[in-house]
Amino acid sequence: MYARGHLEGSGRWVLEDCQADSGGGIFIEEGHIKLTGPAMTCNRCLARAGAGGAFHVGSMTASGMVTVRNSTAAMVGDAVYANDLHLHTAILAGRTASLAVGKHSSIARLLCAEAVNGCYVEGPSADISAAQCQRGGGLQKSGFQTGCLKCEEGQIRLAANSSHCQPCPSIPTAAVGCDSTELKVPPGYMVNTTNLTDWYRCPNTATCPGGFLKAGRKLEDAVEVVQPMCVLGYEGPGCMRCAAEFAWADSTAMQCIRCSTSQWEVVRFALFYLAKQMGLFMSAVATVTNAKRDKNNSSAMLNQLMAFAAVASVAMSGAMQTGAFRHLQESAHRLASLLESLELPIALAQGQSTGAQVSSHCLLSRRGLDGSFVTVHWATSILPAFLVAILLAAKGLGVAVVVGVNVFLPAFTSAFGRYLVAYRLRPEGEEGGRELRMDFLPSGDPRTVIALVLTAILLCFLFAIGSWSYIVWTRKEPFQQHVQFLTASYKPSCAAWEVERLGRKMLLGLLPALLPVSLSPALQMGGVSLIILASLVLYDYYRPYKVEFWNQLEMALLFVALAIMVMTSCLVANDFHWAHSGATQAALLFAICSLASGVCVAMIVAIAVAFYDERRGTQPSQ
Repeated sequence: MYARGHLEGSGRWVLEDCQADSGGGIFIEEGHIKLTGPAMTCNRCLARAGAGGAFHVGSMTASGMVTVRNSTAAMVGDAVYANDLHLHTAILAGRTASLAVGKHSSIARLLCAEAVNGCYVEGPSADISAAQCQRGGGLQKSGFQTGCLKCEEGQIRLAANSSHCQPCPSIPTAAVGCDSTELKVPPGYMVNTTNLTDWYRCPNTATCPGGFLKAGRKLEDAVEVVQPMCVLGYEGPGCMRCAAEFAWADSTAMQCIRCSTSQWEVVRFALFYLAKQMGLFMSAVATVTNAKRDKNNSSAMLNQLMAFAAVASVAMSGAMQTGAFRHLQESAHRLASLLESLELPIALAQGQSTGAQVSSHCLLSRRGLDGSFVTVHWATSILPAFLVAILLAAKGLGVAVVVGVNVFLPAFTSAFGRYLVAYRLRPEGEEGGRELRMDFLPSGDPRTVIALVLTAILLCFLFAIGSWSYIVWTRKEPFQQHVQFLTASYKPSCAAWEVERLGRKMLLGLLPALLPVSLSPALQMGGVSLIILASLVLYDYYRPYKVEFWNQLEMALLFVALAIMVMTSCLVANDFHWAHSGATQAALLFAICSLASGVCVAMIVAIAVAFYDERRGTQPSQ
């Protein structure tokens, strides 16, 4: 179409397969074109020798949508060549790339998602309000070109809802693979896909296997996730939140498990929880109310076994969350399953189950509650409080205090430790690395809440130790059964020694909750080792048991527990060292699991034999 002067039009315009030396679709040398219709489409228009594949005009104004596909020019302006250009919406697609403007151009929306090599305005002044760019391109200015240009080296555009290229993540301690359309994040790290300058060092490296992301192929596509940066079940900065349909497990700190959608599974979990709490409670009530002045071998050894199993459980949990064990699961699944089966004697000794993980958070969420740590903490305290109240009415204050403190208070206290879990998302020396995140604190002023939580923990310890000590120190003949339970095994000079076992039990419950092995393995292993070492020194110095054999057995178990913790610490340290040895790690894994499980099995057999002898009345002399 050729015009000598101005050209105005409305309606829908379609130009196809048009060509000329200049202005393949419309040529107006001096005048302007004004289009008020809803749309103009130019397909396969060609300027064979000059400029303006679709339009060669003095100026151009269009209030509707202008679409130019596969139109080109021998010189400049594949779509338009003009002195002034004012468009509401411009869509360039296929091989069409440029709009050449001599003076000023303004485009409200520039859509280049279907342009092979992007699209841009070439001229001294260009005002583009919004753009949707091709894969690997972003809205930017380079010389006289303004528009959707390919991202420069060191830049990338992944998100479809962003029109600008972003700098590739710069992580000082890791190599990031990054070009205009792809991003490879190394294991142990993750980035914010909407703001790539936000990178995070994952506190739990097991949840961050490394990610591989690609820009979407089409405009409406989201980021193509070839490999997620977080393993299934985790999300958020540093992969430190449970994803939808997942929640924190009850038995393992900082582990997300899938919430069952089956009503039967919910009922099964509720029944399991009730049976477990009732079983532990009834067993403790029977033990306390049937206590005798002289404790037999089987009872003393059972207490020692349960104390050892508490440490063995911590060691096994730490060993099975190392990279060495995960590698064993991938390369030798049956062997890993065998090691996992060795947890059974330990769980049996603790009176727990090694079955599928359960989550109180899931159950409360299904009931319409928020499922936070605070809600779970108090909701799971209702049944224990009810049982202790019944026992108080039936057996009196002394029995209720001894049973309640022994069975329920350690778990209640350790739940406070979860509130204080803290972690960083960048090394301390990096920008933002000094920020310590405590995402599990209850709402309120952090300093006030932390002080209240620490006070609650202190009060729990004071009540536990103080109440048992008071019961022992104020005992009178004839001893009541709950007093005999606390004092029967020990010399008169060490009558309150059961308080040591209680304090150790509470510390071994609190420490893994406060310092999860997935976040602070070295601190947890070191803390547990110090607790065991302190107990070993105290037992060696005081020898509190009436029967010397019990003292020797307790010290032997503490020594083995300390050795297991040392080996677990070695395994964790070796796991993080670049020169770690697979053979060394496998040997440590087998030694830890075999020793922990083997001692529990041997103790269970010895207790069974002692119990059999006691029933026959042939208990051997010590």
